Amino acid sequence: MNKNYLTIANALKKLANGLSEEDQNELEQIAAAVTALAGRADDEGKAEIAARVEQLKADLEKVEANVAENVAERIQKLRNELTGSLTKKDVKEAFTPAVRKAIANAILDSRYGLQNTLDAIEAVCKENGIEVRKKNSVTGLTFAEVIDYALQLKQENNDEIFDALYKTNRSKFFYGELDPTNASNIAKQWDKNSESSKAEQELALNGKAISTAYIYKLQSLAHEDLDDAREAGQESALLRDIREELMRAVKGLAVRAFLVGDAYNPNGSKVTTFETIGTKTASDLFTTVVNPATANTVTLADIRKAASKVKTARKWCVLTPDLKLALATRLYAAGGTEFFFTDQELAEQLGVDRVIDKDFIGEVTGLHAIIFDPSEYWVKEKNTIDTPFPEYRDNRQGYLYEINMGGAIHGLESTAVVREAA
Repeated sequence: MNKNYLTIANALKKLANGLSEEDQNELEQIAAAVTALAGRADDEGKAEIAARVEQLKADLEKVEANVAENVAERIQKLRNELTGSLTKKDVKEAFTPAVRKAIANAILDSRYGLQNTLDAIEAVCKENGIEVRKKNSVTGLTFAEVIDYALQLKQENNDEIFDALYKTNRSKFFYGELDPTNASNIAKQWDKNSESSKAEQELALNGKAISTAYIYKLQSLAHEDLDDAREAGQESALLRDIREELMRAVKGLAVRAFLVGDAYNPNGSKVTTFETIGTKTASDLFTTVVNPATANTVTLADIRKAASKVKTARKWCVLTPDLKLALATRLYAAGGTEFFFTDQELAEQLGVDRVIDKDFIGEVTGLHAIIFDPSEYWVKEKNTIDTPFPEYRDNRQGYLYEINMGGAIHGLESTAVVREAA
């Protein structure tokens, strides 16, 4: 995976937020194409990737010509970065076993908080010619990427649903419901002989805010165990296991929160900054609630109907493993041998792009399935803290991973749920 492309794609998404609707759509499409490049193996179809990069650069030039000078300059830098990413030596080669060990030790030995940890990591990187990105720069690696490379974390180990959600820098957006049968809501013809001025559209806009709070997980390890790991040369492996578990726990809880809510943490620790889809019992502008045709019996048709209510091009369906198996099971005739749809075949039957099974869907009474467009669920991340800290009294080292974040459904009619009637 080429993370430089992901960096460029995220920068393009941020730039898109301040543009006209047409330029925003164009830039977001280019960002999606750049993200797709990130998933290609570095040694796979180099000529094809090079041609694609050239096409994307040409597309960026068109957007660049339409926007303000300060934005155009930033787009130009990103165009140059596309070329650099194509020719840049694989950054993973810089993370030799010795470098990975040095970075792991810098984290394991940290005693004085986050900034000292970052300074120690940056010192190792500088000594080995690895560029760490500074604020407002699109070049170099972020500290999170440095740690990922040092610990050899795989992207797919993160919760795939969380990683697919749209990350925004907005704290508030506006929406309104347009009635195409209401003359005060729709476009009009101008009569040159008219003595009346043009009528202003009567459409009330509502604001929707995204609030954030820190979602965290921490654990600690005895210094004796750290010493044993260091003696065995397993610093990176140990730190990778700790960080991966913490990171997946934080992202996993965020996914639970927006799909079905946080039902287990007590008040004061409960995650409340994500708009929950699966607990809705009545339709609204963002979510359509569909009841099964037959109570307590869910069919392909029920979920297909719900999928049709999601008015976006991309649709993911989340349901329980048991329901997924039941829907995928087929029988030619009574007494015959069962056969099963593949995941892709089942998705096609349901009218969605992906089918994902999660046990926690069954924890909400009456809920059977959730269908949503991940790019229309917006998540705001203000800050990520990923640091060790000492506990001298108990001779232990603590490790903390937390993200200050929250989320909300952005797209009108971009989600649906299949549930029993309330």
